[in-house]
Amino acid sequence: MTKEEYKNQISGAWKKYEEKDFESAKELCLQIKTEYPDQLEANYLLGKISFDEKAFEDSIGVLKQALRKDGEKKAGGFINYWIGRNYGEETFSLENPIYNKDLSRVSYEKALEYENYPEDVIIQLNYIYQNNYKLIDLYKRATKKFPENLNFYLTLSTVYQ
Repeated sequence: MTKEEYKNQISGAWKKYEEKDFESAKELCLQIKTEYPDQLEANYLLGKISFDEKAFEDSIGVLKQALRKDGEKKAGGFINYWIGRNYGEETFSLENPIYNKDLSRVSYEKALEYENYPEDVIIQLNYIYQNNYKLIDLYKRATKKFPENLNFYLTLSTVYQ
């Protein structure tokens, strides 16, 4: 498979995921993993699908595989975010066998070590941190990383009060 074919296949898998056709997306990802075992995108997408299906242990497994494949250290912020979400997800209809608030926090903090990570990392850590000094540091970092998000400035000023 050429690089172009790979891009088309991974795009097709994401399209199926966005359409909530998880089975087709999983099939495409498994095919991609076989043909491109060193690429992380299929593992990452499988992790998101497993999270959406509340298969938290499976999600953690494939996300950790994706993290090991992130040699360029470009996707780790997003991967660690989703690992944190898996550990921190509380459900009402079924028990999360891997629920662990501390591991969730550690994963979010690891996400901050990367250049790119989702803004929601800040929000999730806000829920976890009970210490104003940590919150001030977190929101100072957030306003530098995401200067267009006015809510981060407002929250920072509230924490200072």
